[in-house]
Amino acid sequence: MPVSQRGLARLLAGFAKAGYRVVERHGDFPCLLVLADRREKGEGERLSVWVQALVSGGQGPREPSMRISVPRAAFRVKAQAPTLILGYSPKFNVFAGWPAYRFHRSRPGRQLWVPRSALAEAAEAGLAKGRGNSSAVAFRPEKIHDYLRLHHEVQQRVMVSKKRRFVASSQRMAEFRRRAKRVSEAGAGGEYVVREHRKEELGLDREEKEVRKEIETGLARPDSPGSWLPSEQPLAAATEYLYWFGIGAETGGSIETTPVAPPEGLPHGARLTVLLFPFEEEMKLTGPTRGELELLSDGTARVSRAALEIPNGDGLEKKLLFFAVRTPQRKGVQRLRCNLYYGATLLQSRLLSCRVGGKADPDGRAIRSDLDYSLTSALDRSALTKVPGHDLSLLVNGGGLAGAETHEFRFFGAEQRPVEASASLGVLKVENLIETSRGALRKASWDTEKEWVEKVDTYRYEDPKDGYFEEDLIRQARAGGKLFNDICSELAADRLSQLEEAMRRPGRVQIASVEEGLYVPAAIFYDHPLELVPGRASQGQFKVCEEFLDALKSAQPLESSRCIGGDCPSYFDERTVCPSGFWGYRHQIGWPLGSEDEELAASVDFSGRAEMVIGISTDPSLTMRDDHVKEVLKMGRGEVAETREVFRDLAKANYPHLVYLYCHGGSTKVGEVPFLELGPPGSDGLSSSYLKNQKIRWGKPPPRPLVFINGCHTTALEPRILMNLVGGFVNQAQAVGVVGTEVTVFESLACTFAETVLANFLDGSMTIGAAIRRARFELLRARNPLGLVYVPFVAPEIRLVGP
Repeated sequence: MPVSQRGLARLLAGFAKAGYRVVERHGDFPCLLVLADRREKGEGERLSVWVQALVSGGQGPREPSMRISVPRAAFRVKAQAPTLILGYSPKFNVFAGWPAYRFHRSRPGRQLWVPRSALAEAAEAGLAKGRGNSSAVAFRPEKIHDYLRLHHEVQQRVMVSKKRRFVASSQRMAEFRRRAKRVSEAGAGGEYVVREHRKEELGLDREEKEVRKEIETGLARPDSPGSWLPSEQPLAAATEYLYWFGIGAETGGSIETTPVAPPEGLPHGARLTVLLFPFEEEMKLTGPTRGELELLSDGTARVSRAALEIPNGDGLEKKLLFFAVRTPQRKGVQRLRCNLYYGATLLQSRLLSCRVGGKADPDGRAIRSDLDYSLTSALDRSALTKVPGHDLSLLVNGGGLAGAETHEFRFFGAEQRPVEASASLGVLKVENLIETSRGALRKASWDTEKEWVEKVDTYRYEDPKDGYFEEDLIRQARAGGKLFNDICSELAADRLSQLEEAMRRPGRVQIASVEEGLYVPAAIFYDHPLELVPGRASQGQFKVCEEFLDALKSAQPLESSRCIGGDCPSYFDERTVCPSGFWGYRHQIGWPLGSEDEELAASVDFSGRAEMVIGISTDPSLTMRDDHVKEVLKMGRGEVAETREVFRDLAKANYPHLVYLYCHGGSTKVGEVPFLELGPPGSDGLSSSYLKNQKIRWGKPPPRPLVFINGCHTTALEPRILMNLVGGFVNQAQAVGVVGTEVTVFESLACTFAETVLANFLDGSMTIGAAIRRARFELLRARNPLGLVYVPFVAPEIRLVGP
């Protein structure tokens, strides 16, 4: 039997298992199948399926891909248009399916695409979504049941969207008829005619289909904005150019190295902000740095707020944003950063690199735009409507000339808290400031600023003495104040005031970085005025805010206190420290990592009782472990793994909402590979590569769990190193986010903090950002300042949502 026939036979067996029977078949292969749902009475729901082979070649997604070109034969059954289009790859023994709304009956011969990477992934995992501009889902024949479930969900969303558009167009048409009737009654004529320009105005001739376009960027000369510079052409020194940005403009001149699809099926009127940031002594911005695009229903965008007016643009100024830039006198590679925001949430960041003078790079490019940060790989409707609302976004990226590397800090706030600011600080200085801040946390925890030493350092707050709390808060504030002040030292006075005013009251903050090693402990930022260089006689004259100390004694939630609300009476007293000055207490902060998954989750569905997978260390020195695990299990239901192999089996067999790891951890001496240790001391480590090798991957079907790493007595697992493991959980295992620690923690702190967070998060009453902030406040109420050691690598708006 030919390979295609064997694949088709397996597909039919899969349909039968899913509850469908073949009622009509036209052809052998390719073929048209008409199926009925045999679980329904009578004929049941019908499903038309066109099946043919996938072939290679042609213009598809920007990676090796395969395609089908659907002929008119696909519509041989006139009574019913195909609702499924399937392509078969004998090499992978995998099918790829496209929903009907991706193919219009009036356009037979249209090519549909699926990346080879999706086919390969489906061959291993059973089911995989296409990337780039492919809407296909690849699946093994026996996984047709899972694919049909996804197909029905997509079709339902499309039908709801079409119904809404139909209702809107009907309302517009009814309004037009009412107007025409009034005109007729006024004697302006008898019958009325809907003219073509009125049809267009009313949206009556708009094609009801989903369209995906690409985000495009490029360069042009000021005297010829419609003539794009080719990517292989180096730029001239000390010369003016135009940088342009558009969505779905189909210019043919884009310099994007990783083209991405723009929003799919977005509601008319959604707005995105494009903001440019310079690098010191590189490409200069000689005009406005900000513009806005309004998304249209056909997948394209129009300019709603121009950055630079283009008088001779021939209409291009309506669909492209233009920015004036100038190359420096110095030759070599020069750069700009371009950020794309939805509200105050950073969605994408791309780096424009231009070679000034000389020749093109070995790959043939002299100008290029590289997407190096993406909160989600596809800006589709479901993603954007789920984007967590932030009040401020802070992007950290590398920069600086050779031999003078820097960290670049890009602040942006929108709407009621407008902020546009950029600061640059040397890498070594930033690292020293971070180490000082981390040293203040260590000093509070085990009375030394050095790394924790097993069996030597003990927990200070196990039996705290009078004055510990105030002393540690003041030390942390001075370290956090120095960190914040030095980062903002290059900001102009008006920009700094803008930032301070925007962040004066509680809000949500997104921290993003383009590389794993670019990390800044924003929770310890302290932005109230504070004396940082006191004289010898003034060293002991600092105190903690009396208003806040009184709030600690009251029964009211600290979130509602006057200080946290932004009205601290000690704000201008440079020798009074108030916890409200720390970003980690005043704001909900998250470091949501960019995910390879197209869907950006803002909630995790559950039935009202959370499912959990718990991995533990069996080290006898963890004396609080058993009672703590019992408390956590009371908050949901789950099983406990005492080895990484059992954890692997539980993780793959269950669909958890929480993965809780109460264990030791560390990093290897060679390469600093981070790992967690489940089971007895000396056990094999749970690492990012282990997650990949064992194919631990959640979210198919949902939910995507939160991973909480409570690394008790853990050495050398600070965020800079931990980020590799965090990336493994988010990108490989598809966790919605990870909670880790800034420094090692002791059992009593770990148990108290985790139980408070999980009690408020697992019942669906709080977002993870609010739950972490509540746990920090509860520690403060117990006069413990160590709540800032926990780091949420997750959007603060993530929450569990019941039926």
